[in-house]
Amino acid sequence: MVNFGVREMDRWAVLERVRGGGLTQAQAAERLGLSVRQVRRLLVRTACTGMEGLLSRSRGGNRAMDPALRDQVLSLITTQYHDFGPTLAAEKLLALHNINISRETVRLWMKQAGLRSVRARRVAAKVHQSRQPRPCFGELIQIDGSYHDWFEGRSDPCCLLVFIDDATSAIVFALFCDHETTLNYMAAVRAHLRQNGRPLAYYSDRHSIFVTTRNVDGYYEKTQFSRAMEALSIEMICAHSPQAKGRVERANKTLQDRLIKDMRLAKIDTPQAGNAFLESWISYYNQRFAKIPADPYNAHRPVVFDDQTLEMILSIRETRKLSKNLEFSYNNQMYQIQNSQGRRLQQATITVCQTIDGSMIVFYKNQRLNYAAAPKKSTPKIATRKEAHQLLYQITTTNRFLSTSPQPPQQRAS
Repeated sequence: MVNFGVREMDRWAVLERVRGGGLTQAQAAERLGLSVRQVRRLLVRTACTGMEGLLSRSRGGNRAMDPALRDQVLSLITTQYHDFGPTLAAEKLLALHNINISRETVRLWMKQAGLRSVRARRVAAKVHQSRQPRPCFGELIQIDGSYHDWFEGRSDPCCLLVFIDDATSAIVFALFCDHETTLNYMAAVRAHLRQNGRPLAYYSDRHSIFVTTRNVDGYYEKTQFSRAMEALSIEMICAHSPQAKGRVERANKTLQDRLIKDMRLAKIDTPQAGNAFLESWISYYNQRFAKIPADPYNAHRPVVFDDQTLEMILSIRETRKLSKNLEFSYNNQMYQIQNSQGRRLQQATITVCQTIDGSMIVFYKNQRLNYAAAPKKSTPKIATRKEAHQLLYQITTTNRFLSTSPQPPQQRAS
């Protein structure tokens, strides 16, 4: 039995007087605080359904949701989407289960079932006013690395390098890697250049990969990454706060929510499989969140370097000094120069390049040198004091045992 409130009872009494001719529709609208058209609608609705036509939709009106549908949705959310937000849960219900329901309804049902807790919004301690995004695609690319347990324990935690276009908020490239290193960033830049071309600028934080604080005689040396970007004519801009590169920071939060859950549903367990999954997932992300730039012009420039030159630019370069025997040390390993150029290379300064794929190239004045790993010298092991005491104890114990043991009787000569 439906329990009617005071408002429904008052409206029913006024409508009955209108039907009996005691009030006009205009007088009834004035008493109820409604329009004449709404009074006319209530008269038609109550003529068909009686007093139940006065119930609001929130109290089980004509558009009330089927309780069985609500139970089905909550069962799916509990078993498969327990940590999904209402928006993402509504998208998955439509895409995977063909259940078309609004996100607000999903949020209300999750809240009523105790599946969603309302968190208080944190007030920022400092005001950071937003800036206008760059007008053209490729004019500014925000880059960042996000360490996270991307595979929820199915694989070791790793880092996701993300490249976000400032004008469109679209992901132009992403890569799972073990750590946030210079070579991994160079590998991501190489892939971005091959896909889109050279952007005008990269926007990063002040990580030691991008900027150095080492003061050498009043001069701050360039990092390996900034040196490579200068060779490619790409400007490097380093932000002074996370809020300055807010687009990539917000994208990281979205990836830590949506990408993790989609990889869980697709049973992606390794970074290698994750990189293959990213190729199609980035298209979905850009369709969902990317914006149209203010200017349709594409600011990416063509890559004017061949593959070999690009490989040399995107490498870690260090200098070494050859010995009189034409040997040098790199990464705790001795190497010997194989070129037969005699004394000309003695005490010469060479350039050692470590490429993205892990190979090593040696140059002397733009001339490539052949090299080989030098054989390791066998050095005698020097015992520690503890090892020497143990050895001395074993020797003295053995001699004492031999001196105190009974000697076998000597046989007489026949």
